[in-house]
Amino acid sequence: MKAEWSTDGANYTKTTNLTHQAIYSDDGCKVKFSDSFAFDEPGTYFVALRVTSQRNGKDQFYTPITNIDRVRVVVV
Repeated sequence: MKAEWSTDGANYTKTTNLTHQAIYSDDGCKVKFSDSFAFDEPGTYFVALRVTSQRNGKDQFYTPITNIDRVRVVVV
């Protein structure tokens, strides 16, 4: 299971390994993780997060499910 970050809106360049770098609920249905990134220049950025997981929790990886979300970041 993994979380992939796109800070430029095009390429997923940063990966968080959710097997080792996350906190799971007891039943494996919820996961918490964090990461950070700093932009060098002011501007508006669209950051995307693509998370790939498995329906029955963290222990199996037979039918991966991918979810994508985006957020607009304004750096002044």
